[in-house]
Amino acid sequence: MSTKDYDLGYQKILKNLKKIKKNTRVETGFITQELHSKKGNKSVIQVAYENEFGEGRTPERSFIRSTFDKKIRLWTRYTRMLCNSVATGKISIETAMLKAGKIFEKAYKEKIMSGDSSWKPLSERRIREKGHDRPLQETYQMLNAIKSKMYGVKFK
Repeated sequence: MSTKDYDLGYQKILKNLKKIKKNTRVETGFITQELHSKKGNKSVIQVAYENEFGEGRTPERSFIRSTFDKKIRLWTRYTRMLCNSVATGKISIETAMLKAGKIFEKAYKEKIMSGDSSWKPLSERRIREKGHDRPLQETYQMLNAIKSKMYGVKFK
């Protein structure tokens, strides 16, 4: 009696996974050193940090940590699905990373635009200055600075 081994796609999966370089990743957040137009010599990153964690007179208005905590299970399932698609050759690693980065960006931006009931409301003075009562929405520099950057991939 003999045993015959049939490859049902394992070799293809190995071949696709070997194409991925070590330390290949996508990072989403503030990748700019641009100065914030309303905050003097502070960068957009510094302003985002102050709002995320609360600093000085700025109350904590978490939009990164809170979004991550809320979306982690969904993002885990989504990235697992993308990894499976890369492994089986349905999409490239570049496409998978681009899709993941866009999903992360969108979620962080949606949080800024929709706000959070746990955030401390703006003072009456700030509402008069801005013309509305939505925290983190004035110049939209922070919103527009949220980007994804990919490492370890080259687009053809």
